[in-house]
Amino acid sequence: MKRKLTILWFRRDLRFEDNPLLKDLAGQFVLPLFVFDPFFFQWEETSHGRIQFLYQCLESLAGEFASRNSSMKFLYGNTAQVFDQLLASLSKDYTITIRYNYDVQIDYGLKRDKAIDAVADTYGISVQKTRQNFWVAKGVEAKVWRDSYHDYMSKRLHKDDWSEVSRSTLPKLPNEIELVDIQAIHPSFFNLRPKMFAGGRQVGIARLNNFLEQDSKGYHWKMSRPYLASLGATSHLSPHLTFGVFSTREIYQKTLERIEYIAQNGSDYHKHVFSLRSFLERLRWRNNFTIKLEHTPHLADTNRFSEFDEVYNMNPLDDQKQELYERWKTGTTGFALIDASMRQLKKNGWMNFRMRAMNASFLTIICGISWQYGAVHFMNFLIDGDIAIDSWQWQMQAGITNPFSKTFRIYNPSRNIIERDPDLAYIKLFVPELSSVSLEDILEHEKAEEGLFGNRIGDYPSPMLNWNQSKNLNGSKVAKVRERVRKRLQGLNVNQ
Repeated sequence: MKRKLTILWFRRDLRFEDNPLLKDLAGQFVLPLFVFDPFFFQWEETSHGRIQFLYQCLESLAGEFASRNSSMKFLYGNTAQVFDQLLASLSKDYTITIRYNYDVQIDYGLKRDKAIDAVADTYGISVQKTRQNFWVAKGVEAKVWRDSYHDYMSKRLHKDDWSEVSRSTLPKLPNEIELVDIQAIHPSFFNLRPKMFAGGRQVGIARLNNFLEQDSKGYHWKMSRPYLASLGATSHLSPHLTFGVFSTREIYQKTLERIEYIAQNGSDYHKHVFSLRSFLERLRWRNNFTIKLEHTPHLADTNRFSEFDEVYNMNPLDDQKQELYERWKTGTTGFALIDASMRQLKKNGWMNFRMRAMNASFLTIICGISWQYGAVHFMNFLIDGDIAIDSWQWQMQAGITNPFSKTFRIYNPSRNIIERDPDLAYIKLFVPELSSVSLEDILEHEKAEEGLFGNRIGDYPSPMLNWNQSKNLNGSKVAKVRERVRKRLQGLNVNQ
């Protein structure tokens, strides 16, 4: 008689805590695994830093399995083919169930999951799908959404049943799919380890505790200051959330516990609690974007409104725009805050949210380059790269979303220096050419279309365009398309 075996397929849910994947396993034989698909290393939006962080998270999770006298398997190859080989081998001795969490995906991931389901069906194997994040149906009204969200986030965390899992020795996996060392297969992804983030549960716990206890003070305003954000004024938990080292629900509940503690013991109760509640709003914001992408996965690379296809598309860039794009990517635009944040992106694999919004606005509205180009570049470097947030925010900053508003935001990089980095601490950290330059000199420099700055700035480049002229030219194009979308949608509402 065949024994029962549950295969736990981990993806971006690399934790024991609050993981529905690990519920109701008592008495079962269990095989936990992760598949390194070659697509990870070929896809144009793969960040080396993100792969490194992922590997550290997997090392940490494997250590947790080892501490429980269990073993996690790392496999390499096309995921559907790996499962085909795996099931062909194990189904001889086991009645198998495959279990995995739903994961918001781009087109490749959606097709991959369907392929796994099809392979399982070929062998008559059951597939159980669990959900690790809050979810509501499309079109739910705002109040119901919020009530459902807070109800879900307040529920007791999932507890694993690992202490009661059967640990009988499993048959050896086929040699051709067993992974020994991913670093030996793709060493280029591990040559440089970013200093800003390290992965794994213990690192994440230390960061969460430090943030809740101390660094969260002033979060509500510090998060928009790029220098302070770089030092830890923001949570720096986004990479850990991206790979599921934490669930948003666990962080939500720990934050509420901290708020309760401060209420009983804190002298600056109102200020600190206000910051922590602002942080909770960012968690809700993150969940919202995850749900948006699951409902509308095509928006990962498609304009929300088709009228924008004439303005934003992946047609090849002409020579002039290609030069603008390259200077934007390398942080040599001649606009100090743009250059500092783009250089931080390349060095650290991160920048704070306001700098991301400003750079998106600059590339799309000012340079007239399609948001898809910028979104790909961000995902090439962001360690916390999350396609759900990245693509929607790029469309928002490009002026595509919310067409019923007759205005849309365009960030002025010079004004943002005055408001967000007036002492130039951030700029001088990432643009050493400007280490001895004053705020007044930088502001004058950015007004000059042809770089009328003389030798005071050394080798720092002249502004690559006239910001005001470009804003008026490209901004008017976007405004006209928004008006067309607005009229069409208003007409649909009238006809309905």
